[in-house]
Amino acid sequence: MRMTAKVLGRVSGATAAAAILLIGAAASASAGENSGSSWASNGDGYVSFIANGDDFHVADTKCDGDTVWGQVSYYKSGYGWNFRTIHNTSGCGTIDTKHPWSDIPEGADVYVRACGTVDSGYSNSGTGQFSTGHDCGDTVSGVA
Repeated sequence: MRMTAKVLGRVSGATAAAAILLIGAAASASAGENSGSSWASNGDGYVSFIANGDDFHVADTKCDGDTVWGQVSYYKSGYGWNFRTIHNTSGCGTIDTKHPWSDIPEGADVYVRACGTVDSGYSNSGTGQFSTGHDCGDTVSGVA
């Protein structure tokens, strides 16, 4: 009896240790990295990426009747470059949360840039470069 209890205790301890390692590896594999905030150079507001949930925050902070635009993209080998343009639709003093893609691949590099305006007639085709905006801030990055 004692021998069986000792063997079972050792097996249970080893199983628990393996489970903890497996859970820890899964948690660290899904950890992304938030971007910093990119501020429009005219002070209209900022755009940032939050890795937990793949959220893009678009904040209108100037309260001048204009909005702030975000040029956002991600890149991952095998998926290529993906671009979108988003903007704050809620107005002065608000932060909109946007999800321009249903799922950003884990480990993708994510880029954001805030702009005060975009070119007249700009079409969000999903392709292109960060070149259609005005009063744009620096591009900052995170990881999905």
